[in-house]
Amino acid sequence: MNQLSEGSVDSNNRPRRYTGRGIVYPDDPDRGYLPLYLLGHLGFLLMPWLFGKQFHGVLPTVVAVAVFLPIYFRSWWLSGRQLIAPVALMALIGMLTIPYNWGANVFIIYACAFAGMMPQSRDYMIAVAVILLAFIIECRLLGLPPVVDGVTLIVAMIVAASSHADYQRRRRNAMLRLSQEEVERLARLAERERIARDLHDLLGHTLSVVALKSDLARRLCDVDPLRARNEIAEVEKVAREALAQVRGAVTGIRAAGLRTELARVRLMLVAADLNLDSDISDEPLPVAVETALAFALREACTNIVRHARAQRVSVKLEVDDIARLVITDDGRGGAVDGSASNGLRGMRERVEQLTGALSIDSKSGRGTRLQIEIPVGEQVNVDALQLRVRPG
Repeated sequence: MNQLSEGSVDSNNRPRRYTGRGIVYPDDPDRGYLPLYLLGHLGFLLMPWLFGKQFHGVLPTVVAVAVFLPIYFRSWWLSGRQLIAPVALMALIGMLTIPYNWGANVFIIYACAFAGMMPQSRDYMIAVAVILLAFIIECRLLGLPPVVDGVTLIVAMIVAASSHADYQRRRRNAMLRLSQEEVERLARLAERERIARDLHDLLGHTLSVVALKSDLARRLCDVDPLRARNEIAEVEKVAREALAQVRGAVTGIRAAGLRTELARVRLMLVAADLNLDSDISDEPLPVAVETALAFALREACTNIVRHARAQRVSVKLEVDDIARLVITDDGRGGAVDGSASNGLRGMRERVEQLTGALSIDSKSGRGTRLQIEIPVGEQVNVDALQLRVRPG
């Protein structure tokens, strides 16, 4: 499939090398062995025999299948208008075989299914309309029972529409995945630029002052020791102020983690057709608290997508002496506080290690509300002790 098909590109947007079942069709983890399973529909070629009619089309049917299979497997590697030729060939195989075996209408259905993989709705609908119109005309000319072209018409239209919807879903998911990678790349780039700017603004002037005053104190050591001592005291004061500024900058850098995770979660929810309302405080957080909340946000939203059957998700973070993260959804509820789920257990352990608390309110049919509270005052004090410079 093309590079926008799931599983066809790696994390760097380079074509993925296919192995194993990728020898004859793309090793797409989202499809698995589906292309092989779909070949089971070739069993419809035996329908005339199963209905007890004398079956004279054995040789044409065998030849048709032999020609069809290479085209079928090749089609899985194509995309867009590249599919026009194999779709036309599949339809032609079906129409040439119909006079000998009316079960060959399965080739028409295969052709319509692959036509549905065309990106543009107009292209796929035109292709399907042309194929079915030609097939119906042939059936009328051959005098086949109306049920043959009638059933084929209904099934082919349903299969084509389903195939097109599945293609669009996969395409959208792949684009969202690429968008997520772009968001992460831009976030890293923005952080690097902000760090560089902060270091330049905070340390450039400060280090220049330290260098000048240190040089002045060195020259004054023998000439005016008292003034040299005052200059050294000034150097110490400037250094302490610079340390406080650096600590503030580091705290700001750490605060980007939760917002980055929120961007990832937003893309995941959009891919699942869920709406997200977010209200995240801009107050800086200690790195341990930041990490725990980011992990909780990712795990909770992943569970919502998998199990909640929700339509809307809300994420709210308030920060004062306590960092309070509340995640709610309007799904089916029924989650159990204290569940043995590995994700929930890991979430609770992280929170409890920071002397925090996790609670879940999940009444059946009323959605779920997960709340995490972690005291930030003690964490900030610990960071301050670690960064404080003590007099020698």
